[in-house]
Amino acid sequence: MDSTRAARAFFGATSLIVTSGLLLQLYLSVTDDPGAGYFESAPDRIVNFFSFFTVLSNVAVAVTTGLLAVRLDRPPSCSRRCGWTGWWRSPSPGWCSTLRCPTCRS
Repeated sequence: MDSTRAARAFFGATSLIVTSGLLLQLYLSVTDDPGAGYFESAPDRIVNFFSFFTVLSNVAVAVTTGLLAVRLDRPPSCSRRCGWTGWWRSPSPGWCSTLRCPTCRS
């Protein structure tokens, strides 16, 4: 097995494990006893579930590893060409420094 196939298999397995864990935890959070806990309705429980940083970071891991499993040779994005330091150096909020980057305007 070559390294590209091994990397794609690893990313696919990681994405599958993280996604299944998130879905299982979401199901358990929504279907728990309505009288137990602070939130009684299902929409409130879903909002509460996605309010945690660990859940959001796991969603980011699942998405990025899933995208890498589908296509490993992705072209560089604007953040890669400009570097994250360009974005963090900006004195103004948002993507202003990325928009000012000459290589990213095209």
